[in-house]
Amino acid sequence: MSHHFDSAADRADGRINPCDLYAFPGASGTTTLILTVNPDAGRSSPTTFRPGARYEFVVDSNGGTSEDIAFRITFTEPGDTGKQQVRVLRADGPAARQGTAGTSLGEGRTGEVFSITGNGLAWAGLAADPFNADGTAIGKFNQGLREGRYNPEVFTASPSNAFAGRDVTAIALQLPDAALGSTRIGLWARISLTGDGHTRQRQVSRIGQAMLRPLFFNPPDTEAELDALNAGAPATDLATHSQRVRGSPPPPA
Repeated sequence: MSHHFDSAADRADGRINPCDLYAFPGASGTTTLILTVNPDAGRSSPTTFRPGARYEFVVDSNGGTSEDIAFRITFTEPGDTGKQQVRVLRADGPAARQGTAGTSLGEGRTGEVFSITGNGLAWAGLAADPFNADGTAIGKFNQGLREGRYNPEVFTASPSNAFAGRDVTAIALQLPDAALGSTRIGLWARISLTGDGHTRQRQVSRIGQAMLRPLFFNPPDTEAELDALNAGAPATDLATHSQRVRGSPPPPA
C-alpha cells in the first residue's frame, strides 16, 4: 500500500511522511510487517526517526476495521554516532485504539536487529527505497491511451526507476503468526505526535486506507480536510467519506 505527502505535517517533515506498508510471510510460522517513511532520507531530510513521534502497526485480529492490537515504536534523540534507541510496545483491546500505553516487547538501537518478546525480531534504520516507478513509461502509456492506443510495451522497451538510488527509513517487525490473533487480519499504520503546543498525542498521518487521498481528495478543498482524513481510522471511513466517494467524478485517465 503506497502513500506519500498526504498532509501538511508530513510534507514539512519527511520523518513522519509514510511511504509504503508491507505485510508478507517471513520465516516459517512468522509474518513480517514493514513501514517505510521519509521518501528523501539523506537528501532533503534527516536519516533518523523523529523523537516524540509514535509509529504504529495497527491490527484487527479478525480481519475487520476495528483495531484490537497495536505495535507502538518510539525513538530517542540520536546519539553522538547518529544511532537512536528504539522501543517497541504492544497494546491490546481498547487500549490499542488510542493512547500511549502498552507492554514493553523490547529495546534496541537503529541499524541493529534485536529480539522482542514472544520470539520476534525488530529492526529500524536507513534502507534503499523498495518502491519502483517508471515515470517516463507511465507518461507514454497515458499519452497512448489518450490517442486511442494501448501500448504496454513502453514499460519493457527501456525500463527505468525514478526512485533508483533513493533511501527511506524503515521499521520492520517479524512476529509469530499467533501474535496477530488469526490467519486473516486487517492492517494499517499511523503516526502520532506530541509537542507543537499539544499536550496529548495527535494522529497526523496514516497509511492503509483505500487510496482515498489520491482518488477522492485530489486536490482537497482545504488542508483541514487532509488533517481530518489523516486523523481518522478505517472503522469510521465508510460513515465519514462514503458521500464524497459516491459524489466524486472518475479520476482522469
